[in-house]
Amino acid sequence: MESYRQKVMLLFGSLLLVMLGFGIVIPLLPFVARDMGASSLDMGLLVSIWAAAQFLVAPRWGSFSDQAGRRPAMILGLLGYSLAFILMAIATQLWMLYAARLVGGLMSASTIPSAKAYAADVTPREERGVSMGLLGAAFGLGFMLGPAIGGLMAPLGVRFTFFVAGAGGLITALIVYLLLPEPEVRTASTTGVSAIVAVIQAVKKPYAVLYWTPFMMTFASSSLFTMMGFFLMDKFAATESQVGAAFTVNGAMGVLTQGVLISAAIGLFGEARLLRISLMVSAVGFAVFTFAPNMPLTFVCVALISLGMGLGRPVMTSLLSNATDMGQGITMGMQTSFDSLGRTIGPLWAGLLYNISIEAPYLSSTLVFVLGLVYLEGRRRVLMQAEVVHPARVTKHSPATSHHDDGSEN
Repeated sequence: MESYRQKVMLLFGSLLLVMLGFGIVIPLLPFVARDMGASSLDMGLLVSIWAAAQFLVAPRWGSFSDQAGRRPAMILGLLGYSLAFILMAIATQLWMLYAARLVGGLMSASTIPSAKAYAADVTPREERGVSMGLLGAAFGLGFMLGPAIGGLMAPLGVRFTFFVAGAGGLITALIVYLLLPEPEVRTASTTGVSAIVAVIQAVKKPYAVLYWTPFMMTFASSSLFTMMGFFLMDKFAATESQVGAAFTVNGAMGVLTQGVLISAAIGLFGEARLLRISLMVSAVGFAVFTFAPNMPLTFVCVALISLGMGLGRPVMTSLLSNATDMGQGITMGMQTSFDSLGRTIGPLWAGLLYNISIEAPYLSSTLVFVLGLVYLEGRRRVLMQAEVVHPARVTKHSPATSHHDDGSEN
């Protein structure tokens, strides 16, 4: 049934508008924070507080979407996202910036798990990796176009960009309300337990590797996005436009990887193997980035890291969607929660290490990716059991079989 593609494209457009807001604002946040007297640790905290709030409430939001519907959860999250950026626009002191980030994290935590759960509800199992890649491409495209848009609006004032981001969230909420129907079949949780209990149960399951791996990847990669502005300023005397360009490179590679390359990559390697490859690519990118002697090479490394992350994130979500025996909403909420835990601890860790050496956060990230690869090698059997054979692999390697695919959808 092809109608699912139209729904996934609507999700893509909705997340693109959201991430345009992030892309416009995030590269400018270090400059706004420094004007308010923020240290490198403050910068880490400003990133972490949003993620920490998401860590606490994402499973609850996911459970809410299982029970009340994907659309209500997404709309509420988008309204909270808009409120947060408006509050940031009017902030005049550092504590106000912290408060706005906290509100945004608490409310927007529903958006991503609800969108992923919606995609899992409507997409055939063998196509979920591609659908999740398309949603991931929305993130990359937002980070690619956002800084450029922010640069064009710079003459109107930095804070004006925060208002634009907030307006983007309101427009997205309206699009979801008017154009995106509730899934005909919603894979709701049948556990009958609270979100917190469900998290405790989930980490004991064999497929818990698909919760811990997003945590490790996000923990390691957060040093790049948290401290990259400071790093480029301190090492190369980078300007706002150059920092924005680095984020644009990251976004462009994310779009190319998750929007174009992911289907062929899954068809060539399979999801389980591709996940391991993604960690290897990211480790190499961070290792070279650490000691890059010039700005162009750092941009190449940013692209390489983005390639690794772009290959890994969609297949992690697809594998988890196939492996779970719980509702898609709470499952995606828990994965978002672990992802947010990495975004909470990682920036703080990066901020602390940066005060010791500006290269230290990136050396740490390299080590985490290497250790993560070792962990995945030890859980290869679990990953293979969660994999559903992609149609391209069926064509290339017929006859092909899946470890547990019976041809039905969850």
